[in-house]
Amino acid sequence: MIQEAKQEIFSLATQFALCDVEDTIVVSGAPRSGTTWLAELLRELPSYKMLNEPLNISSSALTKDIEGVQWRTYLEKGTSFPELHTALYRALTGDVDALWMWRFHSDRPSLMLYEHLSHQKLVVKIIRASRMLGWLSDSFPVRAIVHTFRHPCAVVASQMNYKAVWSKASPPSAREMRDELGAGLPDKIWKEIQPATQYMRTAAGTLALVWAIDALCVLQYPVHRPFVVTTYEDLLLDTKREVKRILDLINELVPQNMLERFEVPSHSASQSLETGNVSKQLVKWKDILSTDQIDEVLTITQQVGIEFYTEQPMPEQPFLREQVKPAQ
Repeated sequence: MIQEAKQEIFSLATQFALCDVEDTIVVSGAPRSGTTWLAELLRELPSYKMLNEPLNISSSALTKDIEGVQWRTYLEKGTSFPELHTALYRALTGDVDALWMWRFHSDRPSLMLYEHLSHQKLVVKIIRASRMLGWLSDSFPVRAIVHTFRHPCAVVASQMNYKAVWSKASPPSAREMRDELGAGLPDKIWKEIQPATQYMRTAAGTLALVWAIDALCVLQYPVHRPFVVTTYEDLLLDTKREVKRILDLINELVPQNMLERFEVPSHSASQSLETGNVSKQLVKWKDILSTDQIDEVLTITQQVGIEFYTEQPMPEQPFLREQVKPAQ
């Protein structure tokens, strides 16, 4: 009864808490790549609040019933998808009354309501958008899209260490990879992906190929909005410098309350996060994955053509810096 009343009040308040899509910042990246941490940092910008995962089809009140929306829906520029467009417009303007999709600073109902009503700009975190970023940027005049990469071995290790649904992933057939995990990839992309499928032997390889497909789609299709590429590794090594670089590209200053959150783990951080030992955190995947698994992950990602991550913990910076499109 109390929960129902709280939800009803929140639903009413949402009508008065809508945001302008032109102020919205989208944070994207693979699952377990630091997107929650980055989104929670950007939430510290003046008047911003955070909406979480509108494309999660198992729980999102917006997209779970839309036919054709998959875990990683692939959409090219110019594709007509009115139902998804309507749902994402609602997400990008904060027209979402499902309380569980929001990430407020406090769990107290009164403070959540105050933040919802008083903060009328939006950070939207979407880990399922990598294969539609070009479409999204053409469809909505958002303020910026910030995409974060993380070493594929670290992502795979974190996924396998986090949820049973990932750790039990089995190598699919070529058809399953294309039609299910591949979410209907077109021939031009599938031709680049298919040779790598022969190297999948374990769950690590399956997850690596999913990571590689996401990365390939981000890098091959232009984003026509201010587009900032960062990496988990850069954020971890020097959070202040990297956040300042991101905010410079969208013409924002680093607020004091954001500085105070640099050492705070995200809402979804692993309990084994090494906050006090950056070097150890960067190579923790070497303790989780076997030598064979590491070789499998890197072989697959490099076969797909994603070569800026190697056996070294840090990415090759020049290539990633070229992907940036600053605000005008």
